[in-house]
Amino acid sequence: VTLPLLIRSDCTASYQRNSASFSNSVEDPVWQVLTIVLGDLLLGKQISDEAGSTQPKECSAWEELLRSEFHQAFCQGEGEHLFDDVDGLGVSLPPSVSETSNVGGSTFTCVQVASKTKPDEYRVFKVLIFDALHMLHEDSRLVSHSRGNSWTRRLGTFLLSVAESIASPMLDFVDHYHRLLGGLRCNSSADVKPTEETKRISRFSIAPCIMTYLDSYPKLLIEPEIASFGLQSYAEILNAGLHGTCSMTWLAVRTFDNLFNTSRGDSRRERDRKAVQILLEEGIYHSIQLHDELPLGILLPILEAIRRCRIDPPQPSERDAYQWPVAAYDLIGRKDLGELTASAPTDDEANRPANFSEQDVDGLIALEDYSAMIYPRDNRIKEAARLLRSSRPLLLRVPRPVELSDHDYERTKQDKLALLCRRVIALSIGRGMMTVGTHNLVASEQLIFPNIVLAGKVPPTMSNLALDMSSCPANFRVWPEFHNGVAAGLRLPKATSGRKNKQVITRTWIKFNKPVAQENTAAGNNSNQQQPQPPPPSYAHGGFLMALGLRGYLCALTTTDLTDYLTSGLITTTCGIFIGMAANMRGSCDQAVSKMLCLHIPSLLPQSFIPMDLASTVQAAAVASIGLLYEGSSHRLMTEFLLNEIGRQPTKDQSSNDREGFSLVAGLSLGLVNLGKGAKTIHGLEDLCIEERLLRYMTGEGTETRHRKDMFEGALSSGGDLEKNSKIKEVGGLNTDITSPGAIIAVGLMYIGSHNESVASTLQLPDTHFLLDYIRPDLLLLRVVSRSLILWNDVCPTSDWIDSQIPTVVRRGMNSMIRSAKKSLDAVVDEGGDDNDPADFDFQAVRQANAFIVSGACFALGLRYAGTANRDAAAAIIKRALWLMELRDNKDAVSLIQQPDRSTLLTCLCTTAISLAMVMAGAGDLDS
Repeated sequence: VTLPLLIRSDCTASYQRNSASFSNSVEDPVWQVLTIVLGDLLLGKQISDEAGSTQPKECSAWEELLRSEFHQAFCQGEGEHLFDDVDGLGVSLPPSVSETSNVGGSTFTCVQVASKTKPDEYRVFKVLIFDALHMLHEDSRLVSHSRGNSWTRRLGTFLLSVAESIASPMLDFVDHYHRLLGGLRCNSSADVKPTEETKRISRFSIAPCIMTYLDSYPKLLIEPEIASFGLQSYAEILNAGLHGTCSMTWLAVRTFDNLFNTSRGDSRRERDRKAVQILLEEGIYHSIQLHDELPLGILLPILEAIRRCRIDPPQPSERDAYQWPVAAYDLIGRKDLGELTASAPTDDEANRPANFSEQDVDGLIALEDYSAMIYPRDNRIKEAARLLRSSRPLLLRVPRPVELSDHDYERTKQDKLALLCRRVIALSIGRGMMTVGTHNLVASEQLIFPNIVLAGKVPPTMSNLALDMSSCPANFRVWPEFHNGVAAGLRLPKATSGRKNKQVITRTWIKFNKPVAQENTAAGNNSNQQQPQPPPPSYAHGGFLMALGLRGYLCALTTTDLTDYLTSGLITTTCGIFIGMAANMRGSCDQAVSKMLCLHIPSLLPQSFIPMDLASTVQAAAVASIGLLYEGSSHRLMTEFLLNEIGRQPTKDQSSNDREGFSLVAGLSLGLVNLGKGAKTIHGLEDLCIEERLLRYMTGEGTETRHRKDMFEGALSSGGDLEKNSKIKEVGGLNTDITSPGAIIAVGLMYIGSHNESVASTLQLPDTHFLLDYIRPDLLLLRVVSRSLILWNDVCPTSDWIDSQIPTVVRRGMNSMIRSAKKSLDAVVDEGGDDNDPADFDFQAVRQANAFIVSGACFALGLRYAGTANRDAAAAIIKRALWLMELRDNKDAVSLIQQPDRSTLLTCLCTTAISLAMVMAGAGDLDS
């Protein structure tokens, strides 16, 4: 410990004594003084000063201090132990410090102390000093951008002089320094005179070279013998460790040994993650620190490891040996995961009661924060979240004319608010798609459903104005709340995404999220005390159950749990259980689920069963669930049942409600049961004549192949007599307006991708005005879509393909109307043609047919290129969407004559917009 102090003391004394005699040619006098002291200590000889230093005639201030009485008193008092026996040296200073410190005799205190030790111990001092200086020299080569520029050449020149003075035992060091310096030796170091030293003053068998050592690591797998020779010099250092001044060498050695040493059996990903932890341990918190210090050849492997970790970082949810702190994510450039790690609750915090007021109930705030960290200049996610948020009041701006009374103004505000609230209740569907699978589940917390706020803030006071529900239907909030529950449930991770989720979402957790049931008041309670109001029914929980089935968790419930839900009496809960269980068991034909569904379909019940008064919505949900449960099975009983249900006649007043929806669901389920089976013969179903009966449902043509059995016998009541319907009487055939949509979809799903031209011809659009009058215009959209499903590979992402779907009669009719409008304005000269008199056909029918056919073709493109971000398909759809918008907004004669009725125009425009969204799904395209 004392020897470094003596060296510094000698350097200070020598500099003060000779500072006036240094010539201007010396670059750094302080460095030359240091080399004089170290050279004398290492070689035991005088070092001639290049500047020609001479002994000063007068005593310096340092020398006067050493000869003073104060110094002698200090050595006998407080400084007694300073120059006492030195640990490890076994030597004491001479009695008179002033005499031994006399630089006039050119013998330094440190040299005299070292010379009093044993020869072996003195050699150890020399070896340690020389090796430390050499390691400092090698470390300076790594930090050439900072201190290395000023240290490497000077220190290398001095060490080369020392090695050359010893000659033969230090030839490897002489060669090493000659290779590095060449002709760039520094002239500020002292010239070392030859010495009588004949032994090597280094414990290294060969001169350590940091560049050779680091370059040997990548060669371990290719040339192991050459690599092992290069790694030999630093083997002892790797075990002992380097700290302090040589920290950069220690950083490079540790990092390269971790990245390239495969003897431990770690994978490359594990080695990369350990390397990042090593960088943090060595004080590297940003890659810029490495750029400023390390050479490019050593920097690149480390940056490549950081890049691989940036692509595949440890997830904050992983609880393994490589759990990273926040600083590690900042180092690799993933501040988003760092924020997620910092915000993740600890085990103690996870067990605390949840404070729901601080939670992001709709899941949109977290998406905004993460996107802001990854893409700080991109506001698309933030804007989409703002549009889909339904838990905040709307901003209601209603200008007030002067002549409007207060009562009329309030009525106007309510009308505007009701219009905006219709948009709010539809936001749950979009929010569910945006936040799917983004929720980090905690077993001790309930899943909170965001509110659907039907209120607005009126500027400038920003007072809240609630929607007047008296003018709204009774079920205005029922199904929006159901879809709100579905959107909240879709935030849960998928069941196949990890074992941890299955351990959290169990039967207990699902029951834990069940809303509080309504408590029945005790019968016969004669007290006058007012009974508490029961909680309102939770329609959102039914949607939550459906979402659990879609994510694969609802099968955790037992039969008794399902029975409790079904007996609750809520239609939304029943529908959610049906569709959720069927989606969870999709294509499995599970008998237990099938019995539960068949029990709620009157047509599948035996005649001996007591008639059940079931809502039409529940029956439709059960039929849709049958299609999911028996998907692709071609089950004969279900195929025959669904085929008959498409054309079922109303047998009683209750079955006349929602007939169109029930028939459509039956056709959709029939297509799912026989999904893609039309391309080959379905064994055992030939006698059902499925194609002929579906054609009859679509067009009303054909013969009754099974006569009265077209009506399924299960429609009979328990008494065996067919009940009469007092509302509807259909005589002489089928109502194709009801049966056609379901039949068209069933044909498209059965023959999807089969390219069956014969079946596709049954969906051909009418080619005369007479036939066009007999088909409802919106059914043309379904025909185009189903025909495209059959001729799947023939769908092309071009505007010409969309135009080719329009029949000639419709195209000619539209051209005739456009020419008539232009003639009325004298915009163009009549070019003549073979078009008929415009009065010969129905203008409105042609307009509606053209709009629905174009939107149906766009929807077919959306299905065919969904999620592909195909630019050609998107351009074709955008062109049609802009055309429909022009028809909506423009008031010129040409636009007005092409414009169908308002309802048709908005329906087709929305269909086209959805088609564009399907093509560009996940792309965030601004043009779209």
